[in-house]
Amino acid sequence: MQSENPLKAILDWIVAQPSEVQSSIHFLVGILVVDRDKVEEFEFIAEPEKHFLAWVNDKLDSDEKTTVSAALYLRELIQYFVIDHFGNKKQWDYIASSNSSIAEEFRAQGEDSNFVETIENVARSAPFRRRIWHKVALDWTNFISKHLTNNHILLWQLSNDET
Repeated sequence: MQSENPLKAILDWIVAQPSEVQSSIHFLVGILVVDRDKVEEFEFIAEPEKHFLAWVNDKLDSDEKTTVSAALYLRELIQYFVIDHFGNKKQWDYIASSNSSIAEEFRAQGEDSNFVETIENVARSAPFRRRIWHKVALDWTNFISKHLTNNHILLWQLSNDET
């Protein structure tokens, strides 16, 4: 029995996530993996999903060692952003608190009320977004244990060596 391609498994997991999560991964992870010699920063910022997916598809079309390397790299980057950053209650408390403080300062300085309201909306949405990201973090942890342990990746690599 051939194991699942780990990079394809990660891509499928990303696609199954809420749009906010997908967009965040495309941008936050993509900006670290996309080749800056091939894609200008302004091009990446304009279309992060396009460039992230092009990078993943390029690695999927590569040899098995490149695919494994990319899968391990993405596994750790997603772990950092999803679990350690956005999956963290303290981070969302900080986002809510800091955006509330910034909005208060800007309101006191007479900044544009629409701009201030946008910042306040970020602060108000933090508890809801924290719940979404907490669920995603739990899903990622479960996904790794079923699809992306080092052993799973090694089994996929060995099964490709035999073919």
